[in-house]
Parts: sequence; structure tokens; C-alpha cells
Amino acid sequence: MCMTKPIIILTGPTASGKSALALFIAQEINAVIINADSQQIYREIPIITAQPSKEEQQQVPHKLYGTLSVAEHCTLGVWIDLVVNTIKEAHRNGQIPLLVGGTGMYIKALTKGISEIPDIAPDLRQEIRHLHQTIGQEAFYAKLKEI
Repeated sequence: MCMTKPIIILTGPTASGKSALALFIAQEINAVIINADSQQIYREIPIITAQPSKEEQQQVPHKLYGTLSVAEHCTLGVWIDLVVNTIKEAHRNGQIPLLVGGTGMYIKALTKGISEIPDIAPDLRQEIRHLHQTIGQEAFYAKLKEI
């Protein structure tokens, strides 16, 4: 992704104080905090994933926290689309995007890009799953190695 406007990325291990630091920074520089954690995007599990509290989220704008249902599948590509749009929105609003999270794959994909992988048709996915169930793990693995 190539952007000429500023983006701040704050990443680190779980429970290292990223959220508190992000809140402090965002208040000081008119930033919007954007989730870069693969689990905090799901709304039904805020406590398990240590999402910022409602009080924290009211202090400065927080985006992409609790955005999707756990019934939805958030792929890397889905997150990239969501985050790029959120970054652009922040810039339009005169805010600095402050990405916060510990999912290194998300950060790497955002900064370095990802390979183009075509969508896989649902019927093909079902066919492959059925083959796996029919022939078993070992035969399926052998077939993949063969291909």
C-alpha cells in the first residue's frame, strides 16, 4: 500500500500496554485508533480478546473493533480492504490513523502487500472438503504432494 499521508503503527506482544499507549498518543495528536488484531474484529468476544473498554472507545474514535460477527470469516484480504478504507476515511477527516495490534501478518500485509489469490468458488471448496473426508488425511496429503 502506498500512501503519502502519515500512518502510525503500534505493535507488540499481548498485554504489553499497546492500548493504553495508543489512547494517550491518539489524544495528543488527533488520531483515530484502528484495530490490527485478528481477533478483536469480532464483536461477540470482547473480553476474551481484550478489546478496549467502552469508556476507552468513547475517549477517542476506535475503528474495526467488534465490527464483524464471529459467524463471518475475516480473511487477511477482507481486513486489508476494511483497513485501507478506514485509513482513507481518517485522512479525509483530518485524523492520523493509528493502527494498534499484535497480528504481525496483518501489519506485514498492509506495509508490504499480499499475493493476489483468486476467490475460490464455494462449490469447489465443498468438493475438496468432500474428497478429504472420503479418502482421509494421509491419502489427501499424498494427493496434494503429487499435484
